[in-house]
Amino acid sequence: MAVNRELLFSEQKEKDMDIYHREIHGEILWKCGRSGIYVTVLSMVYAAACTILILIAFYAEWMYGIVSSLAALYLLLCIHRVHEPVVLVCEKALLIAAAGSSVLLFRCGVFQPWFTPLEYREIAGISSSWRRLYLGNRTDGGAVVLSVPLAHLSDSDKEQLLDWIFRMQQS
Repeated sequence: MAVNRELLFSEQKEKDMDIYHREIHGEILWKCGRSGIYVTVLSMVYAAACTILILIAFYAEWMYGIVSSLAALYLLLCIHRVHEPVVLVCEKALLIAAAGSSVLLFRCGVFQPWFTPLEYREIAGISSSWRRLYLGNRTDGGAVVLSVPLAHLSDSDKEQLLDWIFRMQQS
């Protein structure tokens, strides 16, 4: 019997990503977003590029206009995504924004963010760059490294998140 590896991988990927459910994850205690300066600067860059693409769409031939319009719509989606929370701190689990989740745009509602749910006891540590999360036991072959988009959190959110994870692991 032949096994379709891509299908198995995509099914596992879908199990690893989820949208927020109050019944499963508990109440949202707080949301951690990207730092204000990062969001503002990136939004301005996206808006400037979007403006240029719209101007190109008005003055270019029809085919270039369509391509420019589609690129401008994508940049508007990027502006929307940069304002979404990166981490949802819930009663029962920590939800971290899934990388590339905008591809799954129309799966369960337009613009609904996807998260990787993690139980607090699974978290073994966070890298100093805040780009990797270590899951599992700190033994040989026991830890799993998960790439996470936490590098642009504000310093206060980082401190508060570390304290909360430590507190939840102690209880």
